[in-house]
Amino acid sequence: MMELIFFYINQSKTKFIEKQGFNFSSRYRFSVEYDKGTYILKGNECEKQLSQNFFDETGCVTNVTAIVGENGSGKTTLLTKLLEYSGQVKDEAHDSDYDAFFTEEYEIDKVVSIYWDGGNLVCYHNIDEFKSDTKLLKENRIFYFTQGSDILKNMIANDKGFCDISKICVSNSMYALNNEVVPIGNLEQLNINMNSMQELGNRFFRKKIRSNNHIAGGYFEIQDIMANEKRMMDFQYILDILYLDYIHSNQMDSLFAENIGKVLYVQFHTAGKILNDYYRKKLTDKSADKEWAIYYDAVMKNAFGEFDYELVKNDICFHLYTNLLYELIVGLEIENEDQVKDKKELLRLIEKLLDQIKEKDNSTYEVLEDAYAEIQEYEKVLEKAEIVKSSLPSSDWGYWRWSRLEYRDKERANRDEETDIYQSFMKVIKKSVFERRYSFVLKYIDIQGIELASGERALMNFFSWIYFVPKFTQIMREENQASMLHKNILLLIDEIDLYCHPLWQQKMLTFLIDELKSQYSDKNVQIIFTTHSPIILSDIPCGNIIFLKRENARCKVDDNNLHAETFGANIYKLFNNAFFLGQKGQIGEFSRNKIQTIIDKVSPEMHEEEGAVYHEIPKKEVVELEKEIALIGEPIVRNKLYDMLYKCQYCSKDSQKRKLELYRRKLEKLEEEMRHGAN
Repeated sequence: MMELIFFYINQSKTKFIEKQGFNFSSRYRFSVEYDKGTYILKGNECEKQLSQNFFDETGCVTNVTAIVGENGSGKTTLLTKLLEYSGQVKDEAHDSDYDAFFTEEYEIDKVVSIYWDGGNLVCYHNIDEFKSDTKLLKENRIFYFTQGSDILKNMIANDKGFCDISKICVSNSMYALNNEVVPIGNLEQLNINMNSMQELGNRFFRKKIRSNNHIAGGYFEIQDIMANEKRMMDFQYILDILYLDYIHSNQMDSLFAENIGKVLYVQFHTAGKILNDYYRKKLTDKSADKEWAIYYDAVMKNAFGEFDYELVKNDICFHLYTNLLYELIVGLEIENEDQVKDKKELLRLIEKLLDQIKEKDNSTYEVLEDAYAEIQEYEKVLEKAEIVKSSLPSSDWGYWRWSRLEYRDKERANRDEETDIYQSFMKVIKKSVFERRYSFVLKYIDIQGIELASGERALMNFFSWIYFVPKFTQIMREENQASMLHKNILLLIDEIDLYCHPLWQQKMLTFLIDELKSQYSDKNVQIIFTTHSPIILSDIPCGNIIFLKRENARCKVDDNNLHAETFGANIYKLFNNAFFLGQKGQIGEFSRNKIQTIIDKVSPEMHEEEGAVYHEIPKKEVVELEKEIALIGEPIVRNKLYDMLYKCQYCSKDSQKRKLELYRRKLEKLEEEMRHGAN
């Protein structure tokens, strides 16, 4: 088991983080002191240590650390540095003309990292002037990374990633700093966010759609267009339904188990629609050559000129057969003379062309013959699906239609799972994703029906991505062994609470750990996340929290001892302690300013002889101020302001009458509040 204990950054690229150490465990506290060019590592054991397997009794989730602080304090910058770190090596051999550049880069690359490796602490660094001043680390457990070092040679010789760790960073933020996904064939680091998903989706569809590279010419060009036209959300919807099927099949206690994923709507686009959409977006010159869209129209007019579309208006998979016919004609590079009047004639024509292509090109035949078989599998499943919406024939030749697939629990329908349309559909989808090397159907399928609010969408992204990662090799068809996950996982989550309702924030850590235990049961997972939520923070002991603040335009780590215990703590205390709101209180800026304005209006002037002297306020203004004071939720503040307001209102009366009026108004307000409370 490899667990990150300490990470020291000498300098980030922007210099916002400079000479700062970050502790990720409650067991130890390390620091690096810089003295006259020398970096001195210090460390000691903590008095308050979490019990073993505190977060997960199975030991799958080894540790959880939260990073908190005000906006701009360096939370995301720290996560990015952790994601990018892979045991930096000091460069020694370079042209002397570039000394200044490499000197600057070396200052950025200087890093000290300490891991818990089984039963020992292990330190890795790349700093020349470095020494250890702690008894926690044995001398033979401190490794210096430089060109030619033994540890580096061993890693290269064994083709082993740094520390046998895969780093996974997920974020729902549209402004994630690092949008690069992962080098091809390498799963030491994977970055998943709303922007990088576009690249992942593009990679997925290119492998699934572009088929055999031996099929060249026009056929390959069309496949290229089809792949480019797939949207990021097309890939996300596939991940969504795979994840929903996973939690339904495993009867997991998930946020989505009961209220999402019961119904899907499926349709298949025509090749003509996709080609027309492509040319409409890509070509600004309306007279520009739209070769393949024009050719599609010609093929359809010739083959389907006398076709009776009324016969197939409820045929969900009809478009798939017409698309296959088009691809066969393109692949054969022929002018088709046959016309079809109904579906039987269409299928006979497809089979005839398949025989021709088999004689001409066996590799092309295998791809298109498999496409024919895949369509038939989907047709067998969907032929009984309900058509909920359809259109008349259009310019892209044929009807389009939505089919409704409803998920049925065993309690809701006493039937064999094989006969349930939703479940059977999921079987053929999973076959297309996981088993088929190439998929004809995924090229044209459009899945809808997962209607989510922004918070639900964020959570669905989050948990479907966690589901996706251990299946990365299967889904992305990565055949390189290096694309497999390592034994140890460092899961980095930026803004874990983003878009989440407070009720979901309460359950977030529990559901996250349960998901990881289920899907990563053979791994060791360490979680490090950033958050602005005091609710989520109440699940994390103070020793496992890194408090960041912005000081002198730099990131600074605040001492944990200056903060009260967070685990199970009151949410209002957490707002003050963890999020540095102590000087501003627990209310919004607007309400605070509004209350201050009222205070300024009703406050007395202080005189040496008379003391507090209130000034009279016009009756009309008193009425308006009463309305504003009544809105204040904190009773102590509200009642104090009422008292000051009435002293201003009755300041012109003699002392005795003033007291009577004050008590009368207070009594009226008290009775009014009691009536509201009863209602």
